[in-house]
Amino acid sequence: MNLPINKVGYLFLCFILIDTAWATGPPYILHVQATLCSSLVLPSGDDISAQEKGSLRRFERFNRESIEPRLAWEYRDCFFDPKDAEKLSELAKQAGLDLEKIYLAQEVMRKRIEDYEGDDWERLYGQTGLWRKVCVDAQRTRLMKAQVDYYVALTAEPEKKRQILQDVIDVCKLSEPAFRLTAGLLKARALGLMARGERVFKEKAIAELESILSAKDLTDEARFAAELEKIKTAQNPEAGQTEDLAGRFRRSKCADDFELNLKLAFLALRFSETGLLKHLVAGWPEAEGFVGSVILSRIAQRLAGRTAGAPDGENLSDITVFEVELAAGAAGEKQAEKHEEILSQLCKIERFQTPLLFYVTAETLSESAPVEAVEYYRLSALAQHKQKSKNIELEAVEIAEKGVQLAHRVYYERPAERQIALNMAGFYCALAGDGVDETIQYIYSCWLSDEGQSSKANELLEQIARGTGKYASQARLDLIVQALKEDPDDLQLRYEMTKKLKSLINSPDFQDEHDRTVKAEAVDLYCQFLLENDDKTSAQEVLRLIEGTEGMSIQRSHILRAAALKKLGRFWAAVNELLTAAKFDNCEYAIEGLDVLRAILGNRIDEHKSYMSDFMLYIDACDRLAEHCLACAQPGWQVQAGLIRAEVAILCPRKNLAGEDNNESLDKAERILSKLSVKCLDNDIDRLRCKARFLMAKHQFADAARAWGRVRAANKSQTGKKSWKWWRAKFYEIQCWSRLSDTTDTEVAHAVEVLQHSCTDIPPFWAGRFEAFKAAVEQ
Repeated sequence: MNLPINKVGYLFLCFILIDTAWATGPPYILHVQATLCSSLVLPSGDDISAQEKGSLRRFERFNRESIEPRLAWEYRDCFFDPKDAEKLSELAKQAGLDLEKIYLAQEVMRKRIEDYEGDDWERLYGQTGLWRKVCVDAQRTRLMKAQVDYYVALTAEPEKKRQILQDVIDVCKLSEPAFRLTAGLLKARALGLMARGERVFKEKAIAELESILSAKDLTDEARFAAELEKIKTAQNPEAGQTEDLAGRFRRSKCADDFELNLKLAFLALRFSETGLLKHLVAGWPEAEGFVGSVILSRIAQRLAGRTAGAPDGENLSDITVFEVELAAGAAGEKQAEKHEEILSQLCKIERFQTPLLFYVTAETLSESAPVEAVEYYRLSALAQHKQKSKNIELEAVEIAEKGVQLAHRVYYERPAERQIALNMAGFYCALAGDGVDETIQYIYSCWLSDEGQSSKANELLEQIARGTGKYASQARLDLIVQALKEDPDDLQLRYEMTKKLKSLINSPDFQDEHDRTVKAEAVDLYCQFLLENDDKTSAQEVLRLIEGTEGMSIQRSHILRAAALKKLGRFWAAVNELLTAAKFDNCEYAIEGLDVLRAILGNRIDEHKSYMSDFMLYIDACDRLAEHCLACAQPGWQVQAGLIRAEVAILCPRKNLAGEDNNESLDKAERILSKLSVKCLDNDIDRLRCKARFLMAKHQFADAARAWGRVRAANKSQTGKKSWKWWRAKFYEIQCWSRLSDTTDTEVAHAVEVLQHSCTDIPPFWAGRFEAFKAAVEQ
């Protein structure tokens, strides 16, 4: 086959195409170009079709990738978010380069076919229509590039913009008749954009659009696209035009075209008509977020440009409530924290104060500004209650409930803002009426009580207690506790509350885990009342109740059991209960521990020592408990705890359980007493007794005898009757006196005999001790 005469120029053009398309051209384009240039074969039908498909795919890809920034422009014929402009410019420039390469490849094929002089030209390209096809394809690609260049012009500088638009218009003028409508519409749009700088182009744009609309073979899609452009380009468009256009559009074959729908809806917004946009969002719910984000960008720009001192909303007068709600929805879904200030500003503008706006603002601020969010929940619920909005699925009471949930966090994390939480809970309870959530109602009563509003709290508790809900038993218990707090010295009230407490405990209503917890609390309080009695029957009742009650705190059960055992005189068992309670990570046991140890030291420890074979174990347990209690001692009872700790240490045997010398406990007692010497009252009976024991253990018998004498005097009753404690002090006083060097055994025996003959009320234990002591002295 003979090469065409201009083969050198053809080869040069092919190499240029390969070089420029190597980095970015689609693989199939490179393949066709390389094939044509390397072998100089004539283009086939497949080659021509490949280029056609390549151009269509690239144009479709651009439309697909650029749909959001393109439609963002349609909102108000400008970009409110710079990122949209940047994205569209980048996509359009790249698509323009790719389409230009395809157009050049098609021109190469056209030129190759036209330069071919073979006898079979008519058979290859004439009859098959391939020459005509490649010519049309090239013009289509060039027109598609012009359409892409139009979007490049949107973001270009003024001078460059005009040149690009003029080039677009020139391409439209030279287009094939087959593309007359597409080219005409593009030309009109280009003229309309140029009309922003020079008004003369507006008339040309309208004339071009009217020419399109006069065509007889006009498709529905082309007609409505042209009518949209005409309304946008007109000098003073009328609102009725969009309504009429929308009516005809809904009956057309292109009624399901999303882009046309959105363009029409955006156009209607310029006349404050929201119906079309509502219809679009209902039909394409996936578009709601995009539309909202576009509107949000505009609102953000408007608010940022507000002049100082201008009234709120002045720059938003042409934005509808529906637009604001769409923007609010978008703000709440994407990077919400960036839009907090915008939402807060919108909430201050009265005409925008809808349930949805308040709600979205509350949701957005819930983490960063929970106090403000609680108030927005309340406002949203109030607005929804006054006039229900279809744009938010939640009922007013459900919104209020969410507000209370956040208020719960505010109440405990931000004490200074508790009134906001109280207001929210009170608002919810009033709004919910008979359908109130009992948990919230109960929590609200607790808050009121904590804040000193006991009367309102009691009203709520009484309402809850009358019912059969989850918190009915808890409310009954709280009412009892509250009554006792208000007047703890009223014996009649105390008696009545005790009866109510017993009735509550015996109630059959305790079914679930929560009820069992309430019963445990009631039993705890009732046991405290029983332990105020001196009779052993009450103590036995405490042990019975504790044993039969589920859900009671393990530590509390040990503490209450210890108190009951103390009443029954079972001191060692009480100490062991408290040692178990001391294993928990708190000091709740400490006060009861000191009471038990005080009872042991102040009463029968000496008796225990005389008959208990395992006294060493017993006093060791007391020693450990005293150590725990001293570690837990609060400022108000540190002295008492120290004295008890010291006295127990003094009572520890000088030999430990292993039979080794044990002076450490006595030294510890001395250190404690030294620290407490400046803090104790000189006549404190516990201090006197502890000091007497210490002096006795140190063999300072003269001082010890005097100290026991003071203890004896302190334990003398006003009636002159000698108590068990008085006789203990008297015995140790005589015992210490007997150890003095100038005291004879005869004097000691005589002193004991005088007591025995003159006193008939000596307790049996001490009577026996005196008798044994006298016998030992007389030997």
